[in-house]
Amino acid sequence: MDIKESYDITEDVRRHFWEIARLEFIKKLIFRTVNSPKTVIDIGCGDSFVLKSLAELFPETGFAGIDSALTDEMIKTLTVQANFPSNIILDRKLDLCQENKADLILLLDVLEHIEDDKKFLCDLHDLLHQNSRIIITVPAFQSLFTDHDRYLKHYRRYNRKELQQLLENTGFKIIHSGYIFCSLLPFRILQKLSGAKSAEKDNLRAGNKFINTLIAGILKTDAAVSFWLSCKKIYIPGLSCFAVTELKSEK
Repeated sequence: MDIKESYDITEDVRRHFWEIARLEFIKKLIFRTVNSPKTVIDIGCGDSFVLKSLAELFPETGFAGIDSALTDEMIKTLTVQANFPSNIILDRKLDLCQENKADLILLLDVLEHIEDDKKFLCDLHDLLHQNSRIIITVPAFQSLFTDHDRYLKHYRRYNRKELQQLLENTGFKIIHSGYIFCSLLPFRILQKLSGAKSAEKDNLRAGNKFINTLIAGILKTDAAVSFWLSCKKIYIPGLSCFAVTELKSEK
């Protein structure tokens, strides 16, 4: 969860269907494309929901969560919670990660927050070894940019080809890319076409438990099908775009 959308990081909240579905998709990407990572850096970790889930799944892996929006008080509050995994460290800056190369870096809905995304990606080279992987998700299609994007301080949205070109121009090779959440795209398009004003602040607070679970299940299936189709080079547009990438081979 983006810190700006977090209503209370101390709450034992029921997670929004979008968060749940995205997490399951990220887990599948890791199992499919990364071989037992020893070190993982989650840049833009928010309230550490993804980190905690992955740290429990990979107890022998060291995780670092980095988010400039975290305060000392937030870090203290999060890390002293019961059952907070001991293999996670949280900080606001990447300084603590400079000495060790990461096997995996997560950029989950982060690039759209970076004004100079090209420089940012180039700077990540120092954190990677030749076999490191980066998993990226971003909101898709600039034509769907709304007031909610402005509230979250997004600079842009991407399509698959734009994201792929950005990565290739900054020294990365695409392993896999595609779209997810195609079932949500028609609703966002209709919202734009109808002229309905998007909510500026739209906390990811889950609603009715049954409805939340039902939609999460639909989106998990959506993501699984989209991934399978992308393996066949069939790209059905979705509300989010993803890429798995690594450094280009040194010659």
